[in-house]
Amino acid sequence: MRRAYRSPWRLIFSLFAAVAVTSPAFANLIVNESFESGALNPWFQNTDGVRPATCSMPFCELWNATSASSHSGSFSATDVGNLEMRQNFSATATSEISQLGFWAMNPNSFTEEVGYELFYSDDPHPILYFNYFVVSLANQNWTFIDMTGSLLPGKQLVGIGINGEDRFPSTPVPRLYVDDVTLSTVPEPSSFALLGTGLIVLIAASGRGGAMLDYTRFRSR
Repeated sequence: MRRAYRSPWRLIFSLFAAVAVTSPAFANLIVNESFESGALNPWFQNTDGVRPATCSMPFCELWNATSASSHSGSFSATDVGNLEMRQNFSATATSEISQLGFWAMNPNSFTEEVGYELFYSDDPHPILYFNYFVVSLANQNWTFIDMTGSLLPGKQLVGIGINGEDRFPSTPVPRLYVDDVTLSTVPEPSSFALLGTGLIVLIAASGRGGAMLDYTRFRSR
């Protein structure tokens, strides 16, 4: 009779996969990050303080979800003019953030700019653009904008804003597309602790039942 071989490494991999899938540390903390709902929510047009939902151009278009272009899926977000869309989330220590960024596309025949703003728990509604950054988009390709290096150490991030920019003169219209916003954190210590506990159990089980775990035995009647 043949006794089936059961590799401990397969069991270890299964345990690790379970931890990876169930742990929030491996999830994107941004909701509706790819705008596949066909709407902005929970993103919103930021009208806080010096960020009115207006701009100096003769024509503006508020942030909205569109199927005209996308980096992935069927939708992205678009605007025309110096307007900001924002999303708030639970306070996240900047030391735990492994990646923060988004994809942007300039559909215009000229160099366009995209701005982003970082909001922290100690000043979630600043009256000035204290943590505002601008990146130039020189071509018409989708470009990843990495915000990770702009994070301030020792802070709690509570929101991000993404801005279209005015262009002077104001014609042609400076449209911008944004998609696939990412906020990922490093694995939490509790995830590693769970994985370590599982490994100890497997090693102990292997020691007690090595004949079944280590090789295939054949027994003839």
